[in-house]
Amino acid sequence: LISTLQEIGIEAVCVNSKNGFSSHLEDKKNISCFSSSSKYEIQFNGKKIIGSAQRLFRNSSGQNVILQHGSILLGLKYLEISEYFNYSTSTDKIEMENKMIENTNNISSICGRNISYEEIKDRLINSFKKEWSINFETESDGITDRQINL
Repeated sequence: LISTLQEIGIEAVCVNSKNGFSSHLEDKKNISCFSSSSKYEIQFNGKKIIGSAQRLFRNSSGQNVILQHGSILLGLKYLEISEYFNYSTSTDKIEMENKMIENTNNISSICGRNISYEEIKDRLINSFKKEWSINFETESDGITDRQINL
């Protein structure tokens, strides 16, 4: 991920410390995962641009399974997440939006140009091939234009 960002001129870093993320979420204004960085997320100038989350659980066969989720902030669309939460007051919504703006940035804004889903996908594939010396196939079937634009 860092190599891909470097290719487009972004000197990002991986956060190596926990900032009390669990206690951070106790305040409802911080419920968006974009309102703070946690360990192993990627930042540029102290602001999150790539986040991830993992959950380890056992499946019905008793095997451990890891669920991995990540978000790469390409543009400003992620700020719309504030529309989907219930707030006690309109001030809470504004405070949540402000926290996201204060603690995040996006790749297109940093680069000063639109970075499309297709561009970042191709760059990620190439970086993974170089960094890990692997080949893999990708399938874009099933991904809708709406999903790409999210």
